[in-house]
Amino acid sequence: MHKEYKGDPTKLSDLDSCYEDFILPEFGIARPIEWASRIKTGPDNFLHVFNAGDIKYALAFDDYPSDFSVAGEPCVKTVRLENGEDILHISAASGKYAENITGAFMLFQIVDTTDFEKLLAYLEASYEKLQQRWREGSAHTIVVARDLLQLAETAARNSDSHALYAIKNIVDTLILLDTEDTQVPLETLKTYIKRLDDAGDGYYTHTKKELELAEKNVYSLLSKDTQATLAIQTYEAAHPGQTVTLASAMYARTVNKQTEGVTVRFIVKDDTFEYPSEHFINKALQDYFIQNPHINKNNIIHFMPDELQGYRLVEGSVYVRDVFERELEFIAY
Repeated sequence: MHKEYKGDPTKLSDLDSCYEDFILPEFGIARPIEWASRIKTGPDNFLHVFNAGDIKYALAFDDYPSDFSVAGEPCVKTVRLENGEDILHISAASGKYAENITGAFMLFQIVDTTDFEKLLAYLEASYEKLQQRWREGSAHTIVVARDLLQLAETAARNSDSHALYAIKNIVDTLILLDTEDTQVPLETLKTYIKRLDDAGDGYYTHTKKELELAEKNVYSLLSKDTQATLAIQTYEAAHPGQTVTLASAMYARTVNKQTEGVTVRFIVKDDTFEYPSEHFINKALQDYFIQNPHINKNNIIHFMPDELQGYRLVEGSVYVRDVFERELEFIAY
């Protein structure tokens, strides 16, 4: 469904009112609405979580309807527009683009709050990991905050003000060179090191509370990376994904009294066959499966072709195993 926003979307300051007045009524959702959180799950993806009465929803935005973050997940169900369609497309009369306004929307009812919260943490952490990989690709990006922090705190425990001063100078130099740490902004780290130095020289120009706040800022930023990893592991452990069937077999032939062999490998997803490695024998194998449509992942072990292009099947070499799709990228073919 398409709808046009008459005003200038780039000048809209109240997103909640825009959704409540202009977008949610198309899904049959009316006030009162209580907004809970907004989460960025991708470069152009957001989830806006809210409650309408006793029901919890997630309004998903995408600049182009390609990935609505939670679509297809069992913890949510799609709420259709009043005309029966799934996706609401919003454009502006001016042709201007505004994030979270002009683009595509889907609405989801959250049917399992616990699993949804795990999914949300997973999506947020995955996007943070993606951003970190992007930052690490920069020529001026480093990962030194944890090491500098350890040196600084060791110096502080030993009342070594000279070492603290030297570490602060290193951080100043990195800042001057426009360098960024992937985990902690260097200005934040510098503030904490200065507080440590101040606490060690006996003058206490800053309060103990200010020192504790600076410490909290640094450690909360450092912990985000660990939290992201744990969130991803927690979600993936509970949602290992679809399984596919990986099959392989050996074929051999004798040429001039010399035996030579080949190995065929293929993947069965539902009723389709995929061939992950380039192989001269793949075409013959593909033709065999087309001519024998009764073969599927459940009986493939019993119906491998006896011969392929002059090669004979090696008895006992057929290997069939169900694996998770995520395993495939780590398998060398």
